[in-house]
Amino acid sequence: AMLTGAAVCLMTGLSAKGDTRRATVWVTAATLILAGILTVAIKVDYHSGVGLGGMIPFVKLAVVVIGLVLLMVAANVPNQLKQTRDAEAAEGTSRVDPGHLMRGEFFAFFLFSLTGVMLTAGADDLVWLFLALELTSLPTYVLVATSRDRIDAQEAAIKYFFLGALS
Repeated sequence: AMLTGAAVCLMTGLSAKGDTRRATVWVTAATLILAGILTVAIKVDYHSGVGLGGMIPFVKLAVVVIGLVLLMVAANVPNQLKQTRDAEAAEGTSRVDPGHLMRGEFFAFFLFSLTGVMLTAGADDLVWLFLALELTSLPTYVLVATSRDRIDAQEAAIKYFFLGALS
């Protein structure tokens, strides 16, 4: 559900209509709510002695709740980015340039990162844990660098990437 929601966020973020692009935050919220409902509704037998066991649904539900809180905090971030403001100001005069619209990518990477955290909770071997951690960390590198016009954001993203690669 989270990966499908991230793909839908990418598609709505690239829409030619401004109202559809602005609905991306609502698609993200609906995805998180659906993931929370599925986490509670689907009963999985976690009989393996590895990992968190019976705590996995609780951790996944906690990730969904924390994701909703973070979404409320970060819902306006794409609107504050200079490239988004410039692209939406020129919307009525020319065609929409998808290279400057950050709304879809921002919320898709947000969902990808939360998906990685949820997969980390359910990892029962080292390979799966590593892949889940990478799915958690790689989108956050991109989220740090979303403000392309600020050299501080680019520098922070590069430092964060190298720190993650070395660790």
